[in-house]
Amino acid sequence: MDEIIAAHRSDAKEGPASRWEKWRVMSKQRHEWDVIVHRLASPEMGWKNLSLAGRRDVVLTCLQPFEISDELLGEMVAEIDRLTG
Repeated sequence: MDEIIAAHRSDAKEGPASRWEKWRVMSKQRHEWDVIVHRLASPEMGWKNLSLAGRRDVVLTCLQPFEISDELLGEMVAEIDRLTG
């Protein structure tokens, strides 16, 4: 993803680079948010067996290539925690 953005910048086309950067930012309104939350909350994922650090790491891995703020990362972890009871 970084290479795609860099290629658009080197072509002096700020429009496409800016659109890719905006695309990468995760938000609760994105379809991908719900997909990741429900997948990680499924019983076979073993969410309850993970430490908080482990949960955060799994979420960050699943989010690639998206970027997420620490605040939203905490909210995603909390939402999965709620779903898994």
